[in-house]
Amino acid sequence: MKTKILITCFLLIGLHSNAQINLEHTFQGEVITINTQSRTIYYSYNGSTINFYNDDYSFYISTTITPPNGYKIWFFDNISDKLFNLDNNIEFTCTFQDTLNNSGFLLKLFNENGNELKHFGNSYYSYIHQTLNKKLRFLVVRYTNYPYNYVTDIYSLPGIPNNQAENISSDNLFAYPNPTKDNIFIKYKIDKSEITDLNIFNSNGVLIESKKIGGDFQQIKINLNRYKPGVYIYRYNNINGKFIVE
Repeated sequence: MKTKILITCFLLIGLHSNAQINLEHTFQGEVITINTQSRTIYYSYNGSTINFYNDDYSFYISTTITPPNGYKIWFFDNISDKLFNLDNNIEFTCTFQDTLNNSGFLLKLFNENGNELKHFGNSYYSYIHQTLNKKLRFLVVRYTNYPYNYVTDIYSLPGIPNNQAENISSDNLFAYPNPTKDNIFIKYKIDKSEITDLNIFNSNGVLIESKKIGGDFQQIKINLNRYKPGVYIYRYNNINGKFIVE
């Protein structure tokens, strides 16, 4: 009887060892993936250049963005196609930081050929929102007097949502003050009996911190003393938002 049990255990171990994942490809450096409206894209960026790859890992296109005089590229965001317009090009926003006069940030929309499609002005923060009746809007927080006074411009979008639901921001999550230096409060809304993880990533997609959140409360305070200046993404249950550490 013991012999049969041992044989069964070895067979189960053998079956388990064969259930392995297979390495398909290795990119040099860190690569981020996103599902747009019509395809899967891998992309990476280094300085002013952003490289795009197809879902079969083949190279697609490399785009170099020249910052305005006195600015540097802060980060790329809102990678999409058929969202800001209905052509086949990839579009993305680029946030520039003023390094000369310390007057804040500029936000511009580009396509994969490096053509500027829209200048949103002295803006540092933007996100895509889908309403309950499926309308798409692009919200841009724009400074009228850096760094304190600002307005929010809302643009209609002609395209369709990304296939990746987490790319559509939700009002269930909100962070304040934003930008900030020391602490930030992140509001959330989950079922009273639910416990889940709130994860914080840097702009390269690296997990920086993870916190347990529960439905008994509606917000959490995060101490940012260990955070470097930059843009961070926070996420729970496929709902996400952004904040800036100055």
